[in-house]
Formats: sequence, structure tokens, C-alpha cells
Amino acid sequence: MKRLIRKKYQKLLFVGTLLLAFGAISSGNPLLAQSESSGYRAESALNKYPQNFIANYNNQCMELASGDLPKGDAQTLCKCTLREFKSRYTYEQYQELAQEEKEDIGLFCLEKLLYPDE
Repeated sequence: MKRLIRKKYQKLLFVGTLLLAFGAISSGNPLLAQSESSGYRAESALNKYPQNFIANYNNQCMELASGDLPKGDAQTLCKCTLREFKSRYTYEQYQELAQEEKEDIGLFCLEKLLYPDE
């Protein structure tokens, strides 16, 4: 099943790498924090990423994801991927991540979106 999801939504799984390639980063607002009860760490416990990177990431992710997903699902996917990156890696570590690691996080969030009860 993962192979089918990976193939069907391959464009979405490349979001992290594509954003690094764009390089043009503008300033923006931070993501809203989700509560601890939702299974996420509090925003204050996450690694800090530059606000301009976050804004650019959100814009580029929404642009890519909206082509394949409804707007609300695209927003959920983009927030999930950024939150996962921030909870697992510092900004410097994120910049050094291999493509496969970025795809794994994209796939993790996509599966959460498609199969929320599993």
C-alpha cells in the first residue's frame, strides 16, 4: 500500500527538497501550535526555524499540495510535515537531510491524512 501512495503522491513527497531548491525565502507568520493532547509537542518544545523559512515552506507546500488535494487537506499535510521536521531536526539538520528521509516524513503525514484512524 505504501508503494501505491508513494507513487500516486510522489510530487507531495518532494516538498522538503523542492523548498530548499527555491532559495527565495520571504518573511511570514509561525504556524499555530496544536495541543499536547493531539499527540504533538507544544510549539515551544519544537526546534526553532527561521520565520522566513516557515513562510516560504508553507507557501510552496500549499502550492504543490493543492494540485492534488483539497485545500483543507493540503493545509493539514503541510502543517504536519513542518511540525514533524521541527520536532525531529534542528534547522541545520533539516538542511542536511537526505531526500529519502524527507520523503519518509511526507509519507508519514500523508498516511495520517489518508488513514486517520490507524
